[in-house]
Amino acid sequence: MLIFAKLSAARLAVALAVLLLAAPGAAWAGRYEPDPRIVKVLKDLKPGHSVILGHVKVAGKDIEKWRRNFVHGPYIRDYCLKMPYMADRGTAFYAGANHATPHAFNDAWEFHLASNTWHLLFPPDGGNQLKMFAAQHAIKRNPNDKASADYLRDWYAKNVVLRDGTLQTRNGGPIRPWHTWDGLTYDPRTKRALWAVMHTGERHLRAYAEATGQDPKVLRPQIAPGTGMWMFDFDKGHWIRQTGTKFNPKMRAAGSFLHYIPDLGRSVWFGAEWNDDSGMWSYDSVENRWLNLNPNGRSRFYGVNQDRPGRDLVPPQEMQVAYSAKHRMLVAVRNRGLWIYDVDKNAWSKKIEDPDIFAHDARTVFAYDDRDDLFLLAYPGKGRLHAYSPQTGTWRGLFVHGAGMFTERSAGYYDPEFDVFVLVGSDGRTWVYRYGT
Repeated sequence: MLIFAKLSAARLAVALAVLLLAAPGAAWAGRYEPDPRIVKVLKDLKPGHSVILGHVKVAGKDIEKWRRNFVHGPYIRDYCLKMPYMADRGTAFYAGANHATPHAFNDAWEFHLASNTWHLLFPPDGGNQLKMFAAQHAIKRNPNDKASADYLRDWYAKNVVLRDGTLQTRNGGPIRPWHTWDGLTYDPRTKRALWAVMHTGERHLRAYAEATGQDPKVLRPQIAPGTGMWMFDFDKGHWIRQTGTKFNPKMRAAGSFLHYIPDLGRSVWFGAEWNDDSGMWSYDSVENRWLNLNPNGRSRFYGVNQDRPGRDLVPPQEMQVAYSAKHRMLVAVRNRGLWIYDVDKNAWSKKIEDPDIFAHDARTVFAYDDRDDLFLLAYPGKGRLHAYSPQTGTWRGLFVHGAGMFTERSAGYYDPEFDVFVLVGSDGRTWVYRYGT
């Protein structure tokens, strides 16, 4: 503290405040005040027991404007059940668009367990984009559908801009986002959430050009090279598309995963659908650089879920993943199968197929409990919970004492701060379970 020796008392106070705000998580202590009652419930929860917390609170940017849509928070979207935990913020991130009804938003959220609060970080920009998507399909069916064509022109003219080499909504969001599947993660090095959105730039470019009376041939060179991965910048409060790279995945494979691997200091993207866009890459967010991992000496994995050689080598599309730093392994589940990616060997292998397990990207939640060294798989629709032990290489069903798991569609994660597995339902309830001490 010698650096403060010559500072006045006032300047010293300011300097100390700046240091406190710069400390990891310090900036969020005031935003999310823990609820003492909830904290006590979480701390008192016995091993093997569960409890349902009270109805979630909903706060955040422009929340009153969107309150009617978000009475219970974001409303858990199908094929979007992953909530990456952000240790430096003490919250879990959430985003993703529905497959169909009731809406397709490009919003961003974080959930704070100690206050049981959903916080809206980025309100839906461009409204419910399912309407735009429906108009596009209507025109495919009937090219003379004037009402749909007028709606599209009006929507693109009002809501879309070409800025920073990217077509985006006016406040900085992806156009017609897709689900997350398991393509959602958090990179603590750059403190950004990453989402494999599946960019469909050419379609939007033509529609935007028509809506604004511009030539797509003139606009096309203005689009920066990059991927369909969008990054949420918490300081700026909006999404940013990853650009500036030419050697990268196309990121057009549905049902892919995107997961930060702390031992690599990179996020890994894997896709096993579509012959021209399958494979496994890692992304260095600091260097803004992609690396083709070529695990098992292969760069393409299209068709691994079909009846052909190599089908069991890697997980098929629509898998769910979780990582164990203790074992330096990434575990993927899909239906009854379980695969392991060995970080040191850069290789996949199928380890087990269990008839009692059925992992599904729109129905189950998968996470790693690092304190008890278990991978947990929850079936909210069936009220079942299983644990996979990397020590024994086996699954087993868990008997849960206390509150039953609700049947609402739920997203979830493991919260290391309180050592609990968390499910947040579409109806605004939060179910928490503690395995061990």
